[in-house]
Amino acid sequence: LNLVAELHQSVLFITHDIAESCLLADRIVVVGDKPLRIKHEVQSPFGKARKLDAVLADPRFFTMQRDLRAALEG
Repeated sequence: LNLVAELHQSVLFITHDIAESCLLADRIVVVGDKPLRIKHEVQSPFGKARKLDAVLADPRFFTMQRDLRAALEG
């Protein structure tokens, strides 16, 4: 995250790890099957200057994971 802020660049992460996406992303997009479409989209509530310990202790972190898991399964 420091490197992204330092370079003022956008980064596209593609991951299958829900917790990782909640920790790193400003915006998370869940895509569906064929034809490819956006199933669910979430903005991170943690801001750009997020701290790992604070995010992990925040109840919204677990709510985001639960909602994303439901979007993936639904």
